[in-house]
Amino acid sequence: MYKIKTVDPVISDNYVFSKTQNEMYKKVLCGLNGIDEGTLKSMTQEDKRAIKKRHSKAQYVLNVWKQELSAEIVNNLVKTLFPKSRFFADCFGTYTDPSYFNTLQFKDLGISKVQIVNKLIKEGLLPEYFYQIK
Repeated sequence: MYKIKTVDPVISDNYVFSKTQNEMYKKVLCGLNGIDEGTLKSMTQEDKRAIKKRHSKAQYVLNVWKQELSAEIVNNLVKTLFPKSRFFADCFGTYTDPSYFNTLQFKDLGISKVQIVNKLIKEGLLPEYFYQIK
């Protein structure tokens, strides 16, 4: 399947995340749904708003990214099937529609958790020192 270059070449797809890293990842990816009831009750409204905002941005970024990867896969397939066709070469681009919700799973696109984390770091949704957190 399609492979994406990672931000940190030292980090492999078999990287084991710490409990703190998983909690940070969950907050960004799942929002308030990724937080247990006890912790949620003790959080301030400001903290909840910040998590919701970061989660919304992450969903937007990941949705557009999945669309770009899907378009690239389709483009490669069409170019392979119809290498000499100008029609197909001009029809498909990398157009994305933020209002369209891409329902493909990360696994189906060949995207690992490490690649998702790298994308979230690149977009500023997780800290650059994320891999140093224990």
